[in-house]
Amino acid sequence: MSELVNPPGPPPPPPTAGSTRTPRRPKAQATRRRILDAARGLFVERGERPWVDEIRHDPDPESQLRRWVREGRHIAARVAALWEVARNAAPADPDIAAQVHRYKTLTLQGHRYFVAVLAANGGLRDGLDPQRATDIVFGLLSHELYRLLVIEQGWAPEDWERWAADTLAAQLLPAH
Repeated sequence: MSELVNPPGPPPPPPTAGSTRTPRRPKAQATRRRILDAARGLFVERGERPWVDEIRHDPDPESQLRRWVREGRHIAARVAALWEVARNAAPADPDIAAQVHRYKTLTLQGHRYFVAVLAANGGLRDGLDPQRATDIVFGLLSHELYRLLVIEQGWAPEDWERWAADTLAAQLLPAH
């Protein structure tokens, strides 16, 4: 009976081109496809949201800024881990690379819009160029920084939000 389970002789040869075993390449492609599909689901969710309109109509720049950061935290909490996987997979997969680029572009456009809303409400400190302000928001609210501090360093998401809002307020808003 044991001969049926473990037949005598050398182990079978590795699979060849005509083998019935599933090759690794299609499995890797299927994994990349699942990552891409998940990324599309999360990354494309950027459109106009009710809270964007609420921020636009809020007369207080600091309140606008804190709300932008709070909503950014909620997005980062959902996206940060997948963002890391997608960024790491992007060099090997043009579809994922294109999706990562598209999401970064949309994120930058969103931050640029927020800075314009802030500026229109008198919320940028004197001498601060809107492009520099956008870069500051883009960097500080990046999923990479969120992941580093919250996931890797163990910060509470609420602590990250408070720190990011306080830091952005110090960098962007006029002195009181």
